[in-house]
Amino acid sequence: MRFLSLFLSCILLVGMTSCSKQLKAPLQIVDPISVTPDEQWAVVLSPYIVFQSTPGKMDGGSFHARRGDILYITGCEYVLTGDDKEINRTLWYGCEQGWLPESAVAIYSNKLRAQTAASELH
Repeated sequence: MRFLSLFLSCILLVGMTSCSKQLKAPLQIVDPISVTPDEQWAVVLSPYIVFQSTPGKMDGGSFHARRGDILYITGCEYVLTGDDKEINRTLWYGCEQGWLPESAVAIYSNKLRAQTAASELH
């Protein structure tokens, strides 16, 4: 009998302590655009690059970027170059400062991934 009451007391004690409330920490996103799925972000791969005012033309724009800079992509455009024998297609990405060729940047689906990639470049 004593064993049974000790056993039931242990089960009751375990049952009471296991039902304690667990508090969940709320998710805090400081910058909601950082995780928006429809936006694209670029990380500059080149050590130094000048933004162009129009895609495909090297007109020596007035803005520049350096390796590891994070840019918000506002658009993209394919530019065809070459002659009848050979046509090259290059993708250009538009940012607030101007246009950059795809070879100069890496594209990410959100700002947090771009920040992680940029930190690995430094």
